Amino acid sequence: MYSIANSSARSESELRAVLCVPLYFNQTSRQTVMRSAEEAGFDVLQVVSEPSAAVLAYGIGLQDEEELFCLVYRLGGVSLDVTIMQVNSGMYTVCSALHVSHLGGDRFTKILADFLAGEFRQKWKLDPQESRRSMAKLMAAAETCKHVLSTMSTAHCFVESLCEGVDFSCNVSRARFENLIAQNIQEYLQPVRDTLEKASLSNSSVSKIIICGGSMKIPKLQKMVSDLFPEATMFSSINPDEVIAVGAAKQASFLSCSFDPDCEHLSMELPAVSKPIFIKLSGQSELKYVIPELSPVPVKRIHTYPVDSGYSEITVELYEKERIDSDTSKLLGKATLTELNGATQISVEVNINNIGGLHMTLTEPKSQIKASLKLDAPS
Repeated sequence: MYSIANSSARSESELRAVLCVPLYFNQTSRQTVMRSAEEAGFDVLQVVSEPSAAVLAYGIGLQDEEELFCLVYRLGGVSLDVTIMQVNSGMYTVCSALHVSHLGGDRFTKILADFLAGEFRQKWKLDPQESRRSMAKLMAAAETCKHVLSTMSTAHCFVESLCEGVDFSCNVSRARFENLIAQNIQEYLQPVRDTLEKASLSNSSVSKIIICGGSMKIPKLQKMVSDLFPEATMFSSINPDEVIAVGAAKQASFLSCSFDPDCEHLSMELPAVSKPIFIKLSGQSELKYVIPELSPVPVKRIHTYPVDSGYSEITVELYEKERIDSDTSKLLGKATLTELNGATQISVEVNINNIGGLHMTLTEPKSQIKASLKLDAPS
């Protein structure tokens, strides 16, 4: 669980906070978290899921109106969470999620600690693995080395009186550490494939990757996740330890008042586009996707298209489909832009208001010639 206080607290003694919880928490668990936070002195504004906070941290979908799929990969100390989010004009929808409780960064620490124990045993003929106290010391040293190797090429491990009064000192390179964990990394990639299959998506469908969790500082693991999606952009500029907290802070800044503690806001109704909207330019057979289904209204999309010099006028037809992959489409209307002179480009603006009315405007930027189509909301 993460909590972050908003800087606009109403008094010095009152801390306003947005709480982040894992997706697998049920309603009862969320309410328990809220009560615990309130007893600790926080004024809870809202409870959001960790993947949503991670997407908010980078502001994905807040400015860009494009519909996209985003992978949130969170690897903590003891568990792994993989989530695919659909981002559509500021709306975040969980397409699929997978929680793996037995995969975490502690496994990498254990592998490194076992390696260091072997180095000590080989040099001093003493086995620290026979003593729980010695292994506890070695695990702490291995954890430190693992974090150092995330940013440095070499880490120095020193443990005072590791076993029978003998001190231990050893240098570990990043290459050696990556070689030690290489066989285990594939286990951390399989949940990604399973999540994609659960969402009925391919690797090419994901355009953005967000990594979070302390163990995602490991460069080798970052590269392996990134290689699964060669066409996607990986976001790693924020410290992985702080991504979810930063997202919670941003969400807190958007809220002016507290949400209801019974979480009744989760059932709010929001008007949205029921069918995807397409356009087709004269001389072309391909429909161009302009407004995705379930986009919250009002919504406005502006697209620019080149026009060859052989056209003195151009017609833009507006269509809707039942689904984005449907073979059939319905013509809603069309508008024609005339008096074009030579090669140019046109701007197509499509607006849908909050009651379902649709307005399309065609503009030639140089001459400012315009044509429009207006459709009233269906009764």
